[in-house]
Parts: sequence; C-alpha cells; structure tokens
Amino acid sequence: MSPVGTRSWGCTTSTASSPTARLHEWTAEVFAARDPDEVLCAQYRLMIRTERTKAEERGKYNAIAIEPYTDEQLAAIDAAYAAEPGRRRGAEPRWWEEVEEGDEVGPIVKGPLRVTDMICWHVGMGMGLYGVKALRLGYQQRQRVPRFFRPDDLNVPDVQQRVHWDAEWARRAGNPAIYDYGRMRETWLVHLCTDWMGDDAWLWKLDCQFRRFNYVGDTHWMTGRVVRKFLAEGDRPAVELECQGQNQRGEITTPGHATILLPSLEHGAVRLPNPPGEATTSEHALRALVTRFAMMEGT
Repeated sequence: MSPVGTRSWGCTTSTASSPTARLHEWTAEVFAARDPDEVLCAQYRLMIRTERTKAEERGKYNAIAIEPYTDEQLAAIDAAYAAEPGRRRGAEPRWWEEVEEGDEVGPIVKGPLRVTDMICWHVGMGMGLYGVKALRLGYQQRQRVPRFFRPDDLNVPDVQQRVHWDAEWARRAGNPAIYDYGRMRETWLVHLCTDWMGDDAWLWKLDCQFRRFNYVGDTHWMTGRVVRKFLAEGDRPAVELECQGQNQRGEITTPGHATILLPSLEHGAVRLPNPPGEATTSEHALRALVTRFAMMEGT
C-alpha cells in the first residue's frame, strides 16, 4: 500500500454563556493512500477548550489521592495481563449468529500508568496535535503559537504539554499528578474491541469521551457489553457495544460506543461500509464530513 496521507478541516465556535470561557473546536480528518487517492478511514473530533488559569485557581482536583498499590493488587493486575492473550479472538471468526445482546466484552487492564508508558506511546505515534519540537524547530513553533509556551523555573519557555511528564507543571495546572493523553484511552477501547471481534470483523465506528483525568499511578479496566444486534444498512451483520474505561477508584473516565461488523454464517464475510457521502477520494470524503458538521451545527 502507498504511504498514508491525511486531509483535515477545522472549525471553532465559542460559548460565552458560562462563567468560564469555552471554545468548541471541531476537526474532521480523512486518511487515505496517497497514490491512488483511496479513502481508508475518517475521523470527526470535538475538543472543548477552557481557560486554564481559571482551572488552576479552582483546585477542583485537590482532593484526589493516588494510593500506593499492595503486592496483592499488583499481582491481580499481572494476572490480568497474563490472561490477555487467551481473550484475543484472532484468527477464529466471531460469527454474528453466535453473539447475543448482553454479552460481556473484556475486561482488559491498562496500568498502573507510568511516564514511561507515555514516552513509548509518543515513540509510536509522534508528538500529536501540537507538533512539539526541539531546539530551532521548537523556536519556530514558539513563533507560530506563543501562548502554548510558558516559562519554566529558569525562565526558559517550554510547551504546556509538559504537564504530561513534569509533576510540578501538572500541579500548577490544577492537577495532583502527571496525567495521560485522552487519546491513549481511545486506543485502549480500540484494543478492547479488536481483541474481542477477531481478524475477520471490522471496527466500523468508535466514539468516546474523556470525562476525567487518568493520572500516573492510575490503573484502568476497559470493559464493554453488546447492547444491540442488527443488520446495518439493510444487510451488514453488526453489533453495537457500550464500552468504558474505569479506574481503580471506581470512576468511569472514558465512556464510549462502538459499532462492529461481524462475519455471518448466513450473510457471508464482512462487506466494508461505504465512505462518508459515498466519496471516492479523500477530498470528497472531507467535504462530506464538513457537510455533516454544518448539519449538526444547524448552519
């Protein structure tokens, strides 16, 4: 396959009715092979940005305590990791006819979270939306987005993203500890789904919300449940899952949903869904997503 390229579009809307100013940032992205321009997948994302200074002043998360683990707790986590390969469906098809509403999915465990985990994540996916760079390239980024930088203890400007690996910066931002990137938990839900569904299925849709922080030291249990079994678009055997990530304090930090196409004894192998707007190129798919955004916003 040719190298993968992306096309993206973004729009922002402000919300001034609340005491804390909010900015709703909608982004659509289409991933496609560069040559030919073959659509692979599309993504639609809402980020709600708030004034960080107000959050720092409120101290909303001051009462959260991340307790040390007992040997028994760590042993239970290790046992879950050891059992994970046995839960992986892999090459054995999960037939649509064999699935029932109410079936449980998972659990799989992720944690206890360490800074090392985030470093390894960055190695695999890059520095993410903000394009954090070093030295001269960092200087160029600072000229482009100066408000993304704050002075450190030596008065040297550094990226606000440092809250993900510097405990003092995290505390200054109003949090008791370093915390993850929400997108990590999104990939954990993807892992939950793909382990369950097997190689012959297709993860069609997944949405999730990042409702709470995931701090260094937190452990998440990713779980799901089949809530609907149906024929999508008339003839594609599918199931819908409710899924979530819950930490060791019993807090659901990441609720979500997934739609999975499964192979069927009656209907045959999975037929992939049509691209957004029946698009045949990444440009057409992006336009379809922009149209969808406009309809959601009522414009």
